Amino acid sequence: MENMVDMGLTKGIGVSNYNAQLLWDMMTYCKYKPAVNEVELHPTCQQPHLVRFLIDHDIRPIAYSPISRPGRGGSILPDGSFLTPEDWHDLRENPTLKEIAKAHGKSEV
Repeated sequence: MENMVDMGLTKGIGVSNYNAQLLWDMMTYCKYKPAVNEVELHPTCQQPHLVRFLIDHDIRPIAYSPISRPGRGGSILPDGSFLTPEDWHDLRENPTLKEIAKAHGKSEV
């Protein structure tokens, strides 16, 4: 990927699911530090220490699953089991998120 930056084929490099230790290690030998790190971020998985590390090192945090996985319905695996446990919190039903969404004329997801 660094060669692609050198050749002008891309402007930057991104990583996914790197924790602070992995990033710190990478930055000791990389030519170009990552521009972004895509990690799970949502109201029940905020990762404040990682986000602070990213911001302090000028690496943009990018959220995947920003509203978490929806509730239990629909996520059935080939063996008939569910992707999420039975007691999984469906953030689409969270009163605070519902209120914020309503105030902005948006859905919870």
